[in-house]
Amino acid sequence: MVSFTSLSAVALLIASDVWYQRAAFSIDDHSPEGLAKSFLQEKLRVTADAFTRHAGHTHDGVSYEYFTQNINGIPVGNAVANVAMKDGKVVSYGSSFIESKNVGPKEPIIDQEKGIAFAEEVVGGKWNQSPVKLEYIARDDGSCALTYVVQVVGSDGSWKELYVSAYDGKLLNVVDFVADSSVSGLVRKYLLKSLIEVVTNPEDSEASPEGWHDKTLISSSTSNYTYDYPYDPKKDPEQDPNVDAARVNTFYVVNKMHDLAYQYGFTESAYNFQDDNFDKGGKGNDRVLVSVQDASGKNNANFATPPDGVGGQMRMFTWNMTSPNRDGALENDIIVHEYTHGISNRLTGGGTGRCLQTLEAGGMGEGWSDAMAELTEAKSTPLPNFTLGSYVTGKQGGIRSHPYSTDMNVNPLTYGSLSSKNEVHAIGELWAVILHDLLSHCVKEYGIGKLDPSEEMGNSIVLHLIMDGFSIQPCNPTFIDAREAILQADRNRYEGKYKCDIWEAFARRGLGKGAQKGKYEDNFDLPQECVR
Repeated sequence: MVSFTSLSAVALLIASDVWYQRAAFSIDDHSPEGLAKSFLQEKLRVTADAFTRHAGHTHDGVSYEYFTQNINGIPVGNAVANVAMKDGKVVSYGSSFIESKNVGPKEPIIDQEKGIAFAEEVVGGKWNQSPVKLEYIARDDGSCALTYVVQVVGSDGSWKELYVSAYDGKLLNVVDFVADSSVSGLVRKYLLKSLIEVVTNPEDSEASPEGWHDKTLISSSTSNYTYDYPYDPKKDPEQDPNVDAARVNTFYVVNKMHDLAYQYGFTESAYNFQDDNFDKGGKGNDRVLVSVQDASGKNNANFATPPDGVGGQMRMFTWNMTSPNRDGALENDIIVHEYTHGISNRLTGGGTGRCLQTLEAGGMGEGWSDAMAELTEAKSTPLPNFTLGSYVTGKQGGIRSHPYSTDMNVNPLTYGSLSSKNEVHAIGELWAVILHDLLSHCVKEYGIGKLDPSEEMGNSIVLHLIMDGFSIQPCNPTFIDAREAILQADRNRYEGKYKCDIWEAFARRGLGKGAQKGKYEDNFDLPQECVR
């Protein structure tokens, strides 16, 4: 998923002070922005000109504000802060602001054209004509260097944001907007059991007030807008009528995910993907462009999440692990997995697309995507084991090393397992199985429904906690940060009603009360009030 220089983990190396508590302090402006600014000035002991707001939104009574540190009037690309507020009080914040002791000159030495040329050369791609920005980048040694921030795309679908030194053209940092699936473990043969279904007017009127498409007919449209293409499993994906079947299915699932995520807070003002934002905030003109049977890859899929206001890109590939080949665009859990990369990357950090870039944060990005795929398919309790990619691989074990299961004999992963993991998908499997355990417990205790956000059913509870947690957690969170964000989401939405349910799910996988950041050793301790 992620390509880094050594500096891309800088948000973890810099002391990231993350708090989840109420605070009292003096304020002049009682708006969410004013409250957050006053809090940061007092808490971090900085002046008002030391940071700039880059985004903010409110959902279900909780406001979220996001800021970037400035030095010499220039933003520091990897020094950010976020503040969450409820009922006029700060309930949590995160910060990776730095002390500016060794800051490079604010004037570039090489010109922008050379910066672009260096960026293109180092990754073998082309500048995509996005505006080039000047930003400082905080380095491992505590210094700050001025950089040109250049977006470069490759013929293979890669899309990177490169921080090129404005002094000598050296590459100092990389943000990779593209996240992808990966094959990591395959076992027994799988038999496809799902059925094709025709749905009518499936859009949600609040999330998609004008529907999912305009009323313009093209040559392949029918007069009543019916797109019913039988799928022939005996033919390759590229043969008729399978191509159209794949297109229609992907269109449906992507739009359905837009509407579901909207109901749970991924709205216009919260940096979603939408062509027309209907004057509801955020930046429009950023719908998702989906390429079905994309020729740039095989046995995979990926999603590129640029900043709010720039369209996301999903690429679905065909898979050659069976005969005939199979189409990833017909496996809904893969489509949901990819779209969820867009959700998690946009909601974490306030719409920048930059805030799941460390190895640990990127791993959780994979875990959230697997968990969302399971959430959208969970229909009954007790919750069965879940696998991803079983159809396209022809293997019941799918593309992960273990099924997602509450049975520790089936899936033994714990926090201590991370000590031997150095790849995002492998790391994500632990995060996903923790969320599987939480979902399994909650649907058993509180029931399972149709993911109606107004219902307090087990699956809706878990989805609210995940979605709210995205906005609460700091940029480039650790497992501990993200756990605390989910606990804070429970306090914000449910007054802490599900605190012990959450702790039990994390503690049984080694992320108990005594677990530590960066020290991947299991701790199974529960808070005293949750010990039964």
